[in-house]
Amino acid sequence: MTDTEIKIKAFEYVVLKLRDWNEECSCKEELTQLKVMRMLFFVSGVNTEDHLFDIFDNFQAWQYGHNEGDIYKALRENKGEFSCFSLHISGITFYREREDAFLQTVPAWMKTKIDTAVDALKSKNKKLICLNAFRLLEIDCSYVSYNAYYNEWKEPYTKINKNMLIYEPKTF
Repeated sequence: MTDTEIKIKAFEYVVLKLRDWNEECSCKEELTQLKVMRMLFFVSGVNTEDHLFDIFDNFQAWQYGHNEGDIYKALRENKGEFSCFSLHISGITFYREREDAFLQTVPAWMKTKIDTAVDALKSKNKKLICLNAFRLLEIDCSYVSYNAYYNEWKEPYTKINKNMLIYEPKTF
């Protein structure tokens, strides 16, 4: 697999884990593109030592918070269609009949790494998944990396330094 294929597969697996978490908490707020992208950022950085920034290595400060540039590009190019879901601004449709086949293609190391990150984020704030996308955006935009790149340095849409993402103070 290429780095891009690994990243997309990891993203798809993260989204399935977010769906499960959302259902587990009986959240009224559905997953949307904005919410998924915020949660991807939080999941990626929840662990300082076991972060996901080696996989999701192109976070940028955009108008609506941190976005993983390569994932957003894939989202646009594929018109929101992925192996077992379709993600759009207004919501997400899951194709549960495709999940078993997809899950068989996800490497064990990837599952373990992502499961660990999602579980760590749940332990920090079990109800984070239930917040609406705009509340998550407020939290996201309070991060040092966002303020530095988007507001202070006026360098939006450029790759954020990985060490800054790893070691900045986190709020969940």
